[in-house]
Amino acid sequence: MNVSGEILVIHQGFIGAQSESNSMPPIGNLLKTDGLPSFIFLVADHYFESKIPGRVPSSYGLSPGELEEQQPHVFYLMRAMVQVVLVIANDGKGLVPPEKVPPIHTLLYVMNKNEFVKLMKSPAFISSLFNIDVNIVPQRNNAILLLFKRYIDMLDPDEKVDETLRLMRKLSSVLKDDYRTLKLFMDSLER
Repeated sequence: MNVSGEILVIHQGFIGAQSESNSMPPIGNLLKTDGLPSFIFLVADHYFESKIPGRVPSSYGLSPGELEEQQPHVFYLMRAMVQVVLVIANDGKGLVPPEKVPPIHTLLYVMNKNEFVKLMKSPAFISSLFNIDVNIVPQRNNAILLLFKRYIDMLDPDEKVDETLRLMRKLSSVLKDDYRTLKLFMDSLER
């Protein structure tokens, strides 16, 4: 399994994982922990933070290329982070709501294609994505939309229409009381 990150920050629904900047998992990707229960995370955002506690980065007004040429130390003082959101857990028998958050320094792995497809076909998983509080994770809808598009793009051409319709039916059920969000997803998936 490919290690994609390590949990370093857990704070009020916000989970930050350090990742190598050249191999950051894309927004909308799924990551998991190893062992039982296995926790499933959605990548919601990318950000950089200082390696030195309390240090506030300052603006240099340069392009990234110029900055790297003139001030290379700046990049050594920053670490690439991904904001992940705990979605669901797998206890070996099936998908269950997570009872706890994995501890700091837990490694996160990229899911393989078979695991990913199986998870995307689970109604419980699709429903759990919308349990993410949009007030804590404002990027939720964008991350879920990218997840759905990634899933549909990886399918065989003859499966795409059926799976898109299945997702739309499930979304109609899950988002029946949130017309604006439902419309956003329906419009995006129709394209």
